[in-house]
Amino acid sequence: MATGISPEGGLSARRIHGHGQEAIPVGRKMTRTVVLTSLACAVPGLTATAQDAEPNHPPGHLEEDLLPGTKPLTWSVPLDARMRAGAHQFIERKIDESLRDRGRYWNRDLSSPTAYEGSIEANRQRFKRIIGVVDDRAPVSMERFGDDANPALVAEAEKYRVFQVRWPVLKNIYTLPVVYGEGLLLEPKVAPAAAVVALPDADQTPEQIVGLAGGVAPESQFARRLAESGFEVLVPVLLNRSVFAHEQPQREWIYRQAFHMGRHVIGYEVQKVLAAVDWFEQQRGPDVRVGVAGYAEGGLVAFYAAAVDSRIDAALGQRVLFRFPAETGLGAALPHRLGAPEGIRRCGDRRLDRPARAGRGAQLRA
Repeated sequence: MATGISPEGGLSARRIHGHGQEAIPVGRKMTRTVVLTSLACAVPGLTATAQDAEPNHPPGHLEEDLLPGTKPLTWSVPLDARMRAGAHQFIERKIDESLRDRGRYWNRDLSSPTAYEGSIEANRQRFKRIIGVVDDRAPVSMERFGDDANPALVAEAEKYRVFQVRWPVLKNIYTLPVVYGEGLLLEPKVAPAAAVVALPDADQTPEQIVGLAGGVAPESQFARRLAESGFEVLVPVLLNRSVFAHEQPQREWIYRQAFHMGRHVIGYEVQKVLAAVDWFEQQRGPDVRVGVAGYAEGGLVAFYAAAVDSRIDAALGQRVLFRFPAETGLGAALPHRLGAPEGIRRCGDRRLDRPARAGRGAQLRA
């Protein structure tokens, strides 16, 4: 094959056959075909087989015109569909392999809670690294903040008061807070039975699950129900999925930037929960009973927080979809495995139970 300038001034290729030559204009379409053909050869699942790439040579075409080990690309299925199908096959294969190989990542000692905690510590540290919980937290504090238009005291009910609050989470190299959590604190008027971090879905606001705004049915306003039952409840704001000028959901926008730095949106939100646990412990002492509860995305954060911090005694989640890289061997059971010997139990909306951690027992009821 020879390449030269066509009479029209464009790039052309000439394929020389036995008795002549033929000019093939090379423009944008030709370039795209070459690129997609190369991509098809590189992506698993896109290589041609005898069934879907039967030779269909044009008149005068010789086998010598083909590169060794190749065939003409004559698929009728769009290349992007073939690429997605190949990617799905790869993912399904990796999931199957993870089910087979997962056991080699675990060596759980069920003889006692203390022994169990020690036996899964390496798994816990690995999980924290995967979700980006790797930074030291800022000194703990809880600020009730507001102004004349939006006072710190947002609302008051018969059994509790609602404050808008913020708390430092992560610090920079100068030990100054650079990441804050924000949300609502529901403070009972009597000594609380226990402390709970209540996490809404990413598309819900704290006001909705507290009952201060519409959009969530009264029976699903679990932060309000917990406060009415005597719990001290902190409701963080989660980064929502709204789409702004960058034409991507906010969660994805932050994820794409954080990923390159070994961080994750979920990791930041888990850190906000753990900073809240730090504050509960500072206020109520090391024996304070702490639970986490969440819905959908909030439920995921709740279970992940309980998986990485043994100070959390109970976890409740509804409509939770766990996400783990298949090659990690962790699987959807990881929050249960990183809990106490019987694991963190996914339960209904009436009880929050978890086996005692080393030296302590805990049971929360809603």
